[in-house]
Amino acid sequence: MRDPAFDLVWQKVAQLEGAEFRSAKGVGFTYRYGRTYVVVSAGHQSVPKTFFEKIFQRLKNGTVDSSPVLQGQTYILAILTDLRVR
Repeated sequence: MRDPAFDLVWQKVAQLEGAEFRSAKGVGFTYRYGRTYVVVSAGHQSVPKTFFEKIFQRLKNGTVDSSPVLQGQTYILAILTDLRVR
């Protein structure tokens, strides 16, 4: 089932392509947006939209820290918790 709240967030992710973000440790990065993924400039890592959805749900449920770590989680968290996206 689609989450309309996530759909709005994903639209903001698309709009912010190329903007600079900072990880929790202060590492700056940008990303390129694809319809079903983003490619993070730091290491050219491709992160699927499904991982963003999983982290989004974990943030809503307050279970990010206790859940298994996903590839690109540091970058996903930096994007999803940025004031421009929330």
